[in-house]
Amino acid sequence: MLGVLSFATVPRVRAALQKCLAEQPVCVVVDLQLVAVQHLAALNVFATAARQATVWSGTQVILIASPAQDSRLKPRLRTLGRFVRICPTMNHAMAAAQRRPIRLLSVRALAGHPAAAATARRHVREICERWECPELVEDAVLVADELASHVVMSTGMDSILKMELRRGLLTVSVTAGRTGRGPQPAFGASAFQMVSTLAAAWGSTPAQNGTTVTWVVLRNPTGI
Repeated sequence: MLGVLSFATVPRVRAALQKCLAEQPVCVVVDLQLVAVQHLAALNVFATAARQATVWSGTQVILIASPAQDSRLKPRLRTLGRFVRICPTMNHAMAAAQRRPIRLLSVRALAGHPAAAATARRHVREICERWECPELVEDAVLVADELASHVVMSTGMDSILKMELRRGLLTVSVTAGRTGRGPQPAFGASAFQMVSTLAAAWGSTPAQNGTTVTWVVLRNPTGI
């Protein structure tokens, strides 16, 4: 890239990124060394593009940048580093492209009927195999089964199953609407002990749009 990155230029940058990502290459490398960053928040366009790419193509977005080029960038680059790899040179970027992406993300809609649990189990198994984390398959399947089953039994609503793998931690979550009957327990009583034993962390969080996200974090013993 060459020029100014600002709120005014973000739409053009976003369109260019989407065009590149649509071809589903192994990676998209963006060189920021000759870019004048006018608005730091405009850098979020790269995090958004990277997150979207992980869902449907698996393409990595890699930035070439150095905090030395602008001291203001250092905190923002640290935050961006949670979503995209940031490299000092093109050679480093090409090497990074051969590694597993920082984040892997999968999203699957579940219907609000008993078959949702079977769909969740099957989907989680397929994704764990695709992501090459066999050590987590059985635990993740158990968790997804409980999450999907509990949503159907307690709300009867459609839900969204999300899986995210980052730095050896696999998060399995289900997002569903609330029934209006008051707070629902995160898990059935019989599953509480199972989740407590398997999970590195877990919880249930209401969102502003009226849904509730119930999530479980599993730690990969290999650290991958």
